[in-house]
Amino acid sequence: MLTLHAENVEGYALLLSSDYLDELQIELKLRADTYMNVRHNAVIHLPYEEIIELKPYFTLLQKYLRKNNLYVVKGLVLAVSYTIISLHQEYCAEDRAENSINEPRAQNIFDRFIYLLDIYHTKERCLKFYADKMAITPKYMSHMVKIFSGRNALEWLNEYVVLEAKLMLNYTNLTIQEISYRLNFPTQSSFGKYFRKQVGNSPKQYRMAINKE
Repeated sequence: MLTLHAENVEGYALLLSSDYLDELQIELKLRADTYMNVRHNAVIHLPYEEIIELKPYFTLLQKYLRKNNLYVVKGLVLAVSYTIISLHQEYCAEDRAENSINEPRAQNIFDRFIYLLDIYHTKERCLKFYADKMAITPKYMSHMVKIFSGRNALEWLNEYVVLEAKLMLNYTNLTIQEISYRLNFPTQSSFGKYFRKQVGNSPKQYRMAINKE
């Protein structure tokens, strides 16, 4: 975390890696909604009273980062994250509505796709399944998802599956074979190949690295 000081400017910068965000276990659909809010509104202007309410979080973060108390830090980061997500949703609602007017079909398809992903991502990894649910072609679905979100449907699908796998590897005692079964992979080997392609490590290597931390 950085404290920023300049003439007439004071602030904080909290930089989080994607792996650390995964550890926070923020609800997948909420992450997708937040991604879209930030994509369309990278900067939000908060009333002074909202800023004052946020400041104590960062003061505490500085304190416990210096003490290297990672458990408290994680709790504070989670609190800050949910607070900022809530503020983003509140203050970007008008812009989100305007985007839905400009791109109504794309947003409708994106929202429906994310809704279906939230339900079926542990069972279905074929884009045709999701497109069939919406009575459109996979190509058209992916095209419209990318128009609205900047990422194609397969990228969203892979993010959901990989994050679910990481959560099970991090926070359960399930064997890798059991995880592959829960994510509907035909074999442990096919799950391992998929995970390595997306993450760069095998499930076993990923779990060992997490356990060393």
